[in-house]
Amino acid sequence: MNAAADRRASWCQTLRASDLRHDKPRGQRQNSALRTRQGEVLFYGTIDGSDPRLTVTCGVKHPGVIKMAELSIFISYRRDDDALRAALLDRIVSGAFNEPSKPLKVRIFRDTSQRLGVTWPKEVQEQCSSADVVLVVIGPKWLEARDQFSRRRIDQPDDWVRQEIELARNSTVIPIAFGGAHIPPPEALPEPITYLSDKQGVEVRDQALDSDLQPVLLEIERHLPGPRVRASLEDTEASNLLPYPRPPLVVKPAPMTEEDIDLAIREVLQDWKVVEEPLPEDSRQARIELHRTFVFGSFHDVLTFMTEVGDFADKANHHPRWENIFKTLRVYLTTWDIGHRISQLDIQLAQYFDRAYREYRESAAARHIV
Repeated sequence: MNAAADRRASWCQTLRASDLRHDKPRGQRQNSALRTRQGEVLFYGTIDGSDPRLTVTCGVKHPGVIKMAELSIFISYRRDDDALRAALLDRIVSGAFNEPSKPLKVRIFRDTSQRLGVTWPKEVQEQCSSADVVLVVIGPKWLEARDQFSRRRIDQPDDWVRQEIELARNSTVIPIAFGGAHIPPPEALPEPITYLSDKQGVEVRDQALDSDLQPVLLEIERHLPGPRVRASLEDTEASNLLPYPRPPLVVKPAPMTEEDIDLAIREVLQDWKVVEEPLPEDSRQARIELHRTFVFGSFHDVLTFMTEVGDFADKANHHPRWENIFKTLRVYLTTWDIGHRISQLDIQLAQYFDRAYREYRESAAARHIV
């Protein structure tokens, strides 16, 4: 049994329903967050009156006995600066993998207790050290947050965030920088957590959560237990659908209007055009796509180009439909999650294709290939 399986086994503990608090939301939905009258951000998406992060144990005949989910995710953040971002991240990740009325795929721990002047609770320590994946929320003030004596909190051995990162060393750690922040270099961090700088993370723009968080969701998808992956493939084969990416986009973009698409083509995508044809898996539905044909100097150049842009598309979880014939690459872009319509995600990916192709042509011209 590997370490992750060992930890999962330790999570399979039963709790009585009477041990749970069934809090009710008391606020209004604002900016995708639920707030109390005091302004504290809360997310209570209850299912049948029980805690949404817990699920009924299969095969247990006694009502009210519940079991922790298989994959554990711990969200580390500074409560006084990044509570809203952590709460939104919690909801986005949970919404991507946990479906109503079905067993949970991920169990997320996000401490919401008061953090100032309180000893680090044992529960937080246990949840962090046993987590499969630790998401570190880094806001603009994360590194320079200071205590009442103007000392950097990250430099203090008893800083909660620092302790969480120290404990998470043996887990999969993903730093997520929000609001213009960057992942700190090692020289800016105390020695016990300098490893954080070596972890591959993402920088998330507040106005582009839908696309910027997709690499995080894909990484979590890769850590889900094997049976889920096999079940996904079986579902795909049974439904006779094309294998569109999982998980789907969590925050779905709106389809662009014809006027906006025409404007984008005139202004920035002059080499692209709109094409429409029936879906191969359901001829009653149509797909509307941006299309462009790229021509290269050799078949090898096409493969190199596809590898480069394909890596970018995979990290963004927005994938092209393309066809390669010798030195020609035909590319089609549409957003599958909104019914195969064109969205801003397609415009952005098309612009990336154009930039990569310009760089290829400049390089090829220097080599006298094109």
